[in-house]
Amino acid sequence: MRSFVQKHPFTCYYVLAFTIASLVIVWQAAYAASWLATHRAPFDFTGDLMKGTAAFHHGTVYANLISIGWVAIHRNPIYFGVFVFGGAPTISALVITTIGWGFSGLKRLFLRLKLWPSRAFRRDALIAYAVIAGFFFGYSLLNIAIIWKYQGLAAVLGCTGVWGLPWYLFPLTFLIGGFVDEGGTQEELGWRGFALPSLLERNASPLVVALGLGFLWWFWHFPREVPGIVMGPMNWGLFAYGQSMFLLLVLSMSVVMTFFFHRTGGSVIPAILLHGWGNFLSKDVGTYMILKFDERIYIWLAAAILLIVLFGPSLGRQRYLTLCGGPDPLRLTEE
Repeated sequence: MRSFVQKHPFTCYYVLAFTIASLVIVWQAAYAASWLATHRAPFDFTGDLMKGTAAFHHGTVYANLISIGWVAIHRNPIYFGVFVFGGAPTISALVITTIGWGFSGLKRLFLRLKLWPSRAFRRDALIAYAVIAGFFFGYSLLNIAIIWKYQGLAAVLGCTGVWGLPWYLFPLTFLIGGFVDEGGTQEELGWRGFALPSLLERNASPLVVALGLGFLWWFWHFPREVPGIVMGPMNWGLFAYGQSMFLLLVLSMSVVMTFFFHRTGGSVIPAILLHGWGNFLSKDVGTYMILKFDERIYIWLAAAILLIVLFGPSLGRQRYLTLCGGPDPLRLTEE
């Protein structure tokens, strides 16, 4: 088993992550079937979750690790499945790393949670974090201005007063939001902490790796669509459009995350923040109901194209290896 995992780390990782996520969907589908038989009405998984999170702290907290946990404890334990689904990539990374490389492998994996694993990257990393934080905070303020214009002051106070904090502490709300998203915080130690470096170790083109991993990231989400497909009826044109837009989004995100992975010395924190603040924007200060389209897709796409133009298909890997002084010191293949 150990030698097989060491020879095929990514395959083992992905199969396990996909299996865990799929089992969660099976569990939820079985629960929904039981609910239908008992209550003679379908169970609205998403709708009930949104009602639950709205009840948390007087409706001023969007869906995240804390509010979903509250719903699971106080309303319905089925929502603990959200944590298992979202945590599947990291659970898989921990299991596969333990089997293949034991304690030393786990140590290298957790070192990717440092802001910059090596002092050589400190300057580049600080600039990277400033760019990420500045962009998302500015974007949040722009959205707040749009909300104020079209929905009024009450709506602004609602989205800036999360956690029961006054509106003028929104910078703290914003900072917290980057780390409590159930997607970014739970997934990224797996995707960008384990999967990305294990694929880059093969000396493949970083751009090809980023796009390939982005596609597999999209496909990993697909089991959650299966119940809707099975239950039907399905508007296949709308479904195909939604999935194509989501695929474009995650492909672009994967390219951007790969660049910042290199820029911070192999840290997974940029991916957590990019993922977490991206979801914070849509959930807490989102303008979809006003603008009637998800502008984030085009912003991520523009960012990905800009990075490819500026840094080429290597996405900054040459500088990364130069500052590392050789191969990645946290590489999995180290015995």
